[in-house]
Amino acid sequence: MGASQSAYTVSKHVVRVLAQSLAADLESVDANIGVSVLLPGPVRTRIFDDAGTAGTEGAEGYRQQMAAYLAGGGLTPAEVAKLVFEQIIAGARWIHPHPEMWSANLNQHVAELVAGLPEA
Repeated sequence: MGASQSAYTVSKHVVRVLAQSLAADLESVDANIGVSVLLPGPVRTRIFDDAGTAGTEGAEGYRQQMAAYLAGGGLTPAEVAKLVFEQIIAGARWIHPHPEMWSANLNQHVAELVAGLPEA
């Protein structure tokens, strides 16, 4: 998580918790409906190419940094779409096009939570 990412980060967590709750609700009534969440990571789109930056200090540099990041390490939209369809058909709850990113983030998060536990 980078600086100035609070609203973005919270919105991502809300989607994940909503998906977990929705899946539990559906399972409790034996609904034949699955819930899948795409955790996309970098996807090579033009999202930052035309992003508005007028009047926002530092936004142009951030926009350029993100555009370069997506161009250099992202999957194509077609690659992500193929994976999404495959994973939904397989019944996956979490769809990870970049598992290496999530593994590192989750390991760090769990370590921080465990470090905060009181001695038993």
